[in-house]
Amino acid sequence: MTQPPGKGPNLSRPELASELVHDILKNKLEERRQGSSGGGKNASARQRRFRLAFAILLPIFLGLAAWNVTVGSKPPTVFTQEEIDAGVRFKIFLAVQALKAYRDSTGQWPASLAYVGFAEEGLNYQQQDTSYVITAMSGDVPYTYRSGDDLTFFRDAPQVMMQ
Repeated sequence: MTQPPGKGPNLSRPELASELVHDILKNKLEERRQGSSGGGKNASARQRRFRLAFAILLPIFLGLAAWNVTVGSKPPTVFTQEEIDAGVRFKIFLAVQALKAYRDSTGQWPASLAYVGFAEEGLNYQQQDTSYVITAMSGDVPYTYRSGDDLTFFRDAPQVMMQ
């Protein structure tokens, strides 16, 4: 560590650190004094820049806010009603396949759709001796499948969703 000029070599480390901190603080205070005396010019320039930025950004912000209120308030249409209907039909098709697989492995129909993983899918399942009925609603349209019916209507539902 080098000694400050004009100081004797007999200063200890704490004294040197104290001198260094004192010099740093002295320099900072001088810089502030000089900045405040010539700062009037800088302050007015800062105020002009702030006003200019405010004048530019405020209309942009208000325009975006108005756009969000008018256009952004409408929920986006993600799926058409036809696609939602096709989704419900395909859920029925998948549930029928799961029921058949359950019957093939256990020899009986399950007591509920929870046994085949379709408990929370909005499907209603009624077991009747050796048959069953699955119903579901899509909007106001009811869909019903009775065991033994043709599955083509339900199986082909993904074709609608892929269009």
